[in-house]
Amino acid sequence: MLSRVLVPLDGSPLAEAVIPHVVELAAARTAEVVLLRVALGHHLPGGDPVEAQVRAVEDARVYLATLETDLAAQGLTVKSVVRYGHAAEEILDYVRTGGADLIAMRSSASRGRTGWT
Repeated sequence: MLSRVLVPLDGSPLAEAVIPHVVELAAARTAEVVLLRVALGHHLPGGDPVEAQVRAVEDARVYLATLETDLAAQGLTVKSVVRYGHAAEEILDYVRTGGADLIAMRSSASRGRTGWT
């Protein structure tokens, strides 16, 4: 039974390339799609780390909201989740706590990152 597909995204076109496949699979199985973006704010020495964190989380929310709207318009059940921290740790923690039957991502998506990680 496939009821929830987790789609970790880093904002890159390479990571987003999996979305059409997820749409097809989720529609065929009536599965919920969970879009996950892990934010990590970087700041220069002397900069405000809290401001960097808040900005990173807000940017991630805006990014996912656009994708969520597009997928919902295609008739899918979609949820967006923003986590703060290191990507691998947060993806695994979401799977443990939020549950997912499948994680859908490009195998080389880690090389498609934009910015620092």
